[in-house]
Amino acid sequence: DHRCGVVVPNGAGDGLARAILSLAGNRQEREACGERARQAAVECYDRSLAVSGYRKVLEAAAGAPPL
Repeated sequence: DHRCGVVVPNGAGDGLARAILSLAGNRQEREACGERARQAAVECYDRSLAVSGYRKVLEAAAGAPPL
């Protein structure tokens, strides 16, 4: 979704080798992947978002009304 890496099917050693060589030879794409990964981490995996999600799950499990 975030385009911050390469997906290679399980067992596709040749595909993995091609992906590694492609990224090794393309600094601009490596840097773009890194920027997108950082943005995804900030937007999707921020600590406050995680805590909020955990709270909702725990409240639902406990039958407590949401805050």
